[in-house]
Amino acid sequence: MDIKAISDSTNETIEVTPVALQDIPGYSDYSALAIFDAKTGSPLYQDYSYDWRLLPAEEGYDTEDAETIHDIYGEDEDSWETAANKGLEDYGLKLGKFVDTLEKQKVEDAS
Repeated sequence: MDIKAISDSTNETIEVTPVALQDIPGYSDYSALAIFDAKTGSPLYQDYSYDWRLLPAEEGYDTEDAETIHDIYGEDEDSWETAANKGLEDYGLKLGKFVDTLEKQKVEDAS
């Protein structure tokens, strides 16, 4: 699912593919998800107007700069997915397929 975002480096509106990453430093228990663009690997965040913005990958931004959903807990995989989708719902997003790495996601999206 592509959405519109404003590039912080060019101020142009572009299409991005948001993905939620679990591998966030400081959250080894998968209690948080960070939102990135699958096409560029760049962090996505929402500004004060709730517009999606894309940080430039070449400037070294990482998971700490991405929009992050916290407090995702569940007794099992199904309840964790329900909790994750509840947090993502505020952003108009939901969980899709699981991939091991962002690089794998880029390859799958390209095919």
